[in-house]
Amino acid sequence: LSASADPSRTRRRLREECARLERRWRIAQADGELRKMLTRVLGTPTPPWDEAWRDGARLYLAVDHNHAELKLLLRAAAAGRGEALRCELPGNAQWLQRAADHLDVDAWLAPPTHAYAHAGATCTLGAERDPLQALRMGLPFDSCLALDDGCNRHSAIINALDANKWVVYLRDPKQRILARQLLAISGDWRLLGYRVYTSIGMPADLLPAFANYARALADAAGLQLGDHGAPETLNGILWYDDGTHPWPRADAGDRDDGVRAYCEHLGLALPQATDEEL
Repeated sequence: LSASADPSRTRRRLREECARLERRWRIAQADGELRKMLTRVLGTPTPPWDEAWRDGARLYLAVDHNHAELKLLLRAAAAGRGEALRCELPGNAQWLQRAADHLDVDAWLAPPTHAYAHAGATCTLGAERDPLQALRMGLPFDSCLALDDGCNRHSAIINALDANKWVVYLRDPKQRILARQLLAISGDWRLLGYRVYTSIGMPADLLPAFANYARALADAAGLQLGDHGAPETLNGILWYDDGTHPWPRADAGDRDDGVRAYCEHLGLALPQATDEEL
């Protein structure tokens, strides 16, 4: 350092770097313990560790119900067979057999992927086929399905496993979850939609994008959209019903339709004048 350099700036940067390295070390230590725990519980090593496995382990330690179902899911994911559970679990297989009389099962099991533009990037909107990833539907929205303290976190296990449900994620190009919605087929064979949770606010075209995705999936599977009803629980117990939300009109296209749909989600009346901050 030159005689005129201010050492306080260097000391501050060193403190910040030391704090960052300590956080990384602590996360690595926690990950190591979580991975050893899962290996012991599942009786098999986990694949390369990532955020999804970390979250699965956290849920395993925290959840009060559907523990056996979660263990089955994690064991299948470790074996690379997580997606097969949608067809192979007894409850799913029985439901799919009945569903064949009411919808195109192959189309339902092969949901599309849509593009969505956000913040100058092309994001993807699609149903999550990997149940390990679907478990994360409580993140990052601080909802009742949150992994650590969500009072209904056990319901995420059902949503990840049941063949009559899809967790639809909006992801950015780095695969970070920006928004999500649960879709489910009701007992009278209609496609239901639940609240859209978002970490990016509510752009005017976000709810229509989720609705258009649901319509595309419903059309492909030969389903009608439904505003009310309830799906069967095929795996586990104590499924949490977040409350269905009416689908926006198919001909909605202007900006106010996004506000209208948002207000419907919140159970509020449409304001007389659109608030640009809404």
